[in-house]
Formats: sequence, structure tokens, C-alpha cells
Amino acid sequence: STVWAAGEKPPVRLENASKEIALSAYVQEMGKRDVIHLVASVRDEVLRSISETNEFYDIQIILHDKGQVDKAIGLKNQHELNWRILEEDLVIEIPNIQISEIILIEYQ
Repeated sequence: STVWAAGEKPPVRLENASKEIALSAYVQEMGKRDVIHLVASVRDEVLRSISETNEFYDIQIILHDKGQVDKAIGLKNQHELNWRILEEDLVIEIPNIQISEIILIEYQ
């Protein structure tokens, strides 16, 4: 695992998530959009075929010190996600994920 060593909160992190879930984050459109890619990684997929995947529930993506949010969308099912501001953090609720999800966050 990787530990954020910058002496402040990490820019993006997962809460209530299994260690099997990998996160990649990208900033687009001059900081007006974030794209978060979540993947439920199967560690030994190279050695044997994937016969089943777990489903994960109630995951939170937390982004530190972001701008005014316009919307957060789960692209896999094209649905708006619930979000809230908690202190300086944007908290996005992911109800469930199986295999992967792409989250699009747009700012005003």
C-alpha cells in the first residue's frame, strides 16, 4: 500500500473500501472536471481465469479541497451520485461496485 507523505491530506482517497479496489484519478478541462476510475482488482488474474468477482457496497470517494460541485455521475449506469461537503472535503457516495466504475465530477 502507498502512504501519502506530503504532510497534509491526500488529494483523493477511498473510505469503507476493500483493499482489492484500485483507484486512478485524472483532472481534465483545466481543473473543471475530475475522472475517478475504480477497479475491483483480482490479484492473480494472470495465473488463472476470473470465475467470479465480489460486489462492494457503500464506498466513499473523498476529494480534498475541491471547488463548487455541479454534479457527480457514475458512468457505468449513467446515474447521478449523492455527494456532500464535509469540512474541506467532497464526499461522494458509491452505493455499489462490481468489477469497475468510472466517476465523473464536474465543477462550476
